[in-house]
Amino acid sequence: VRRALAAEPAFIHSLLLSGNRSIEIGDVAAAARRFRRARATDANFPEAELNLGMISLLDGDYTAGWLGFAARWRCASHHGFKPTPGARIWDGRVDRSARLLIRAEPEQALGDTIQFARFVAAAAARVGELMIECAPTLRELIGKIPGIARLIDVGDAPPPAQWSCGLMDLGGIFAPTLSSL
Repeated sequence: VRRALAAEPAFIHSLLLSGNRSIEIGDVAAAARRFRRARATDANFPEAELNLGMISLLDGDYTAGWLGFAARWRCASHHGFKPTPGARIWDGRVDRSARLLIRAEPEQALGDTIQFARFVAAAAARVGELMIECAPTLRELIGKIPGIARLIDVGDAPPPAQWSCGLMDLGGIFAPTLSSL
């Protein structure tokens, strides 16, 4: 990575790898500088935006963090994220006549699902019908959350919905700042 950066200082993939390496060794400030350089080099490089968002979340800047974290939907490295066909991305609006599908994304482990499930009942209160996608091993636990009309196993074809949202996107909707968490 160092040789690639020396040869081409603005090579965005080298900047990304170098930033990731900086995080691994605990130099978050250097990582942020590299990710900002990558973003400045190519504004259409969502991986830099995602990594800066994750650093902001670590720093407690939830406003910038959640905004940057949403870039994962556009990242080549997160190719498993697929919008729900025919559904618009839900932004938290109240629409009591609509069906919302909250999706567990491929990045999530069981702990992530449990952590972000705290927001599911609040989402259910804003829509007519709420469906949630989750791992089969969590069906019993997640199924106890008030307001869920239907559980869908991860990997199953998503049912029709007017709105769709990633489970981890609920953090940006319901806890946009550290104090609101």
